[in-house]
Amino acid sequence: MREEDERREGHVEGAADIPYHELRDAPPAELRDRNARPLAVACSASTRSSLAVSLLERHGVDRVLHVADPREHGVELVKGD
Repeated sequence: MREEDERREGHVEGAADIPYHELRDAPPAELRDRNARPLAVACSASTRSSLAVSLLERHGVDRVLHVADPREHGVELVKGD
């Protein structure tokens, strides 16, 4: 749930960084049409990711996992785009 400037500072490789406020009306197709694979939602402080999980579940997206800060799970962040 990173903004563009935050993505440049560090992100999970291969992640779709979508600001949580873009989930208010409906999640993008890439999140709805993922063949029911689990969807991990993270941010640096856990606040935005918690809101994002709530919004995704409200829109019917299933198998959403709130992992808070991915670094706490041993995931390294990469810098740049």
